[in-house]
Formats: sequence, C-alpha cells, structure tokens
Amino acid sequence: MTKLIFNPVTTLIISLLAIIFWFSLYQTTQEIHNSGQDTKIIRDNIDDLTLEIQNLEEEIELAKDPNTREQAVRDELLMQKKGEYVLKLPDIEPESKTKGPVAKTKTPWQEWQELMF
Repeated sequence: MTKLIFNPVTTLIISLLAIIFWFSLYQTTQEIHNSGQDTKIIRDNIDDLTLEIQNLEEEIELAKDPNTREQAVRDELLMQKKGEYVLKLPDIEPESKTKGPVAKTKTPWQEWQELMF
C-alpha cells in the first residue's frame, strides 16, 4: 500500500486532479463574479425603464385631460367655439437691430499706419 501511495505515477495523478479541481473552482468564481456584474447592469436597466414608464404614464394622464385635447385641437386645427374668431398670424422673423450700412471702426494700429504711411 505504501508503495502505491509513494509511486511517482500516483503522485502525478493526484497532482493533476488537484490542478483540475483548482482550475474548476477558479472558473466558477469568475462566473459568479460576472453574473453579479450582469445582475447590476440589469437592475440599472430596470430602474431606467421604470422611470420611463412613470413618465409615459404621466403623459398619458395629461393626454386624457379634456383641456389638453381642446388646446391641441385649437392650436393645430384652428378650430373654434361658437361666437369665437380665430386669427392665425404669420411667423415674423425679428428684424436686425442695425439698419443700413455699418461704419467700420479701425483699430488704433490701423489708424497709426494711415498716419505714418
């Protein structure tokens, strides 16, 4: 029995089994670590989607409001109630503040050059 335990082949087999066992544990640890990171990413996505759902639900409630519907109809379709007049004014671009040609001012350096040359 002692010859079998101290045999170099037996020692080699036991060493190989220990290395395989250690490598398997290492891979399992890496998979657990990666799944923890994936879980965190998924939770972040869930939080983002929850906020988006809340915002969309608020928009739905706002769209169901009769005042919002009336405003949309009046603004987009120019509809009116009985006895009302609707005027649509054209979009006017603001005029520039400067009218006519603008006098160019010269820098002191340019004025000095004109005097000397």
